[in-house]
Amino acid sequence: MLSSNSFDAERCQHVAEGLRRVGYHPAEAAGARSATWRVSPKPLTLPHGYVEWLQTLGRHLHAFNRALDDLYLDSVCGREPEWIARYLEQGKPESLVRYGRTRQVRRSCPTVIRPDVIPTPTGMLITELDAVPGGMGIIACLYEIYRALGFHLIADDVPLPGAFAAMVEAVAGAEAPRLAIVVSDESASYRSEMAYLAEKLTEYGISARAVAPEDLRYSDSSVAVEGASGEVEVDVVYRFFELFDLPNVANAELLMRLNARNRVAVVPPFRAFFEEKLAMGMLHHPVLAPRWEKGLGNAGFTFLKECFAPTWILDPAPVPPYAAIPGLTAGGAAVNSWDRLKDLGRRQREFVIKPSGFSERAWGSRGVIVGHDISTPEWNAALEQALASFVETPHVLQEFRTGRQFEGLFYDTAAGAMRTIPCRARLSPYFLATDEDIRLTAVMATLCPLDKKKIHGMPEAIIVPCAVEETDGTEL
Repeated sequence: MLSSNSFDAERCQHVAEGLRRVGYHPAEAAGARSATWRVSPKPLTLPHGYVEWLQTLGRHLHAFNRALDDLYLDSVCGREPEWIARYLEQGKPESLVRYGRTRQVRRSCPTVIRPDVIPTPTGMLITELDAVPGGMGIIACLYEIYRALGFHLIADDVPLPGAFAAMVEAVAGAEAPRLAIVVSDESASYRSEMAYLAEKLTEYGISARAVAPEDLRYSDSSVAVEGASGEVEVDVVYRFFELFDLPNVANAELLMRLNARNRVAVVPPFRAFFEEKLAMGMLHHPVLAPRWEKGLGNAGFTFLKECFAPTWILDPAPVPPYAAIPGLTAGGAAVNSWDRLKDLGRRQREFVIKPSGFSERAWGSRGVIVGHDISTPEWNAALEQALASFVETPHVLQEFRTGRQFEGLFYDTAAGAMRTIPCRARLSPYFLATDEDIRLTAVMATLCPLDKKKIHGMPEAIIVPCAVEETDGTEL
């Protein structure tokens, strides 16, 4: 639906101009597809019940990471079944696995947590849990722009750069530490937004720079970056690259060595199992339920089981004929072989296949296959490929659930007017953790047209911050 609201159109132009600082490319006259994404004159408003749920979520996810760490280390030590550690280490270089077990970094957990949350008609569904999330600079910039337009946003009292600064100080164990945000070539599209975040951190007393790995300077006892008046030693490195990318990161072994010697702090830690989607499958495994209840408490375990997408590890090992894959059904029947998932009708294969984590295809929806969005032969081939790649790149199977509809408003440059379209949403709340606290700092919404099964940043998407509805009758 089109409208000619010039006030909204001017707001969209203002938002687009402000976003240039984080690498946004506004749409040209040729059409919106040339844009990085679409902008809206207003935030997405969420019901109070959604907001209360999001405010509760952070402590449960932080507890999940700590419980996962305990479970992994107990498996390594033989106090829990060995298959837990074996799965979490599958496809990882042995040197990285050994490093993640060392005394210097064990018990270290991610300090930035961002889940992908899909609001559905029956409740919230978490499909991803990211320890190295993009979008922090973008959402910080969006919050600044929309605040200036007079909107009151979720967690507006906890600016993301301020919470990030507090996290860095906690990691450094000192006030006003020096920070390097290291962005690899694989993550180069995020450099502008991370440079923006570094600039904002200076307002909170953090000397910060966003640099490429080759910009770091090493000595036997320190890491430094080039400053205005020479080299400046760094207290904390924020690792903005996935661990599969380590072979392409210049001098990564030097950074790890100095981190192990406590010469520089590095977050997130070099512990690859925190980047694994298959950990979500372990939460649903009935054999591990007592352990999760112990680590999360009964309420936390119930909370996460209700919102973590049902997930299964695509291990090609045969299942005994008298057993079944826990919780997995196809066409209403229990499944005891992955072959049972082949040749299903379109409505029966409402599943998603994803690389589990340690892969260049495990981010940005690159490796995501939606079963009912492809033909039967394509589905069969995708399932076979995922099983065949288990040794190098484990995959997971997740249940697909359709998100509830929202209304998306954006400026259509081709039509020269505002357009309203029905969308589905992905909510991305950003949580920052210290030893004492975990705080919700911002919520980003990515709204995609209904014909898109994968909800992620794309030219057709609308990306906005989130606010609370003034009146609300919706509860979870």
